[in-house]
Amino acid sequence: MARTPLEVGLGFGLALLLNRELPGRSLLRTLFFVPVVMSLIVVTIIFQRIYEPNSGLLNTFLRDVGLGALAQSWLGDPSTAFPAVIAVSVWKNVGFSLVILLAGLQSLPQEVIEAARVDGANGRQLILKVITPLMRPILGITAVLSIISGLKVFDLIFIMTRGGPTFSTEVFATMLYRHAFDLNEMGIASSIAVIMVVVIMGTAWLQTVLLHER
Repeated sequence: MARTPLEVGLGFGLALLLNRELPGRSLLRTLFFVPVVMSLIVVTIIFQRIYEPNSGLLNTFLRDVGLGALAQSWLGDPSTAFPAVIAVSVWKNVGFSLVILLAGLQSLPQEVIEAARVDGANGRQLILKVITPLMRPILGITAVLSIISGLKVFDLIFIMTRGGPTFSTEVFATMLYRHAFDLNEMGIASSIAVIMVVVIMGTAWLQTVLLHER
């Protein structure tokens, strides 16, 4: 769920940008959506190589530009492992939010937006005072879908960190797996599964409410 504000915020910003008449707009939409359809296993393996502390692309780049002091074991340090995993998740899923929000922008009543322009609203005022309020239900739905997806995530965390180091990247699904298959604590695992079901069902109910508002 920590990824949701970044995912929705970045998706909304990109949707606002790609809703304009830009050269290569269709190509940009495709490029942003490509990570969504990529295999998550492939994505995690690629980013494991990028984050590798000795010869990984990120640390190599930092050393080449004179910022070697910032190079570190991104997935091995509890203070950086979770942000590193969040960055991968946002990169993988922001295209999905972009598509939903772009469709929402294109469905807005254009007469309202044009009336605001005629009344003298500049670009910033148009986004904050007109477009964002009109998009609130769609933004809410996108956030709920992101939360549900985040609650179910397993393979990304499991492959990259297995919930470590020191449980700093553990989520519901990896916690369930650890208690069920590593520790053989089926009672605790069942309790975690019930909590997951309740939270996901509650979030899905919220999505239904937002859809009715729309």
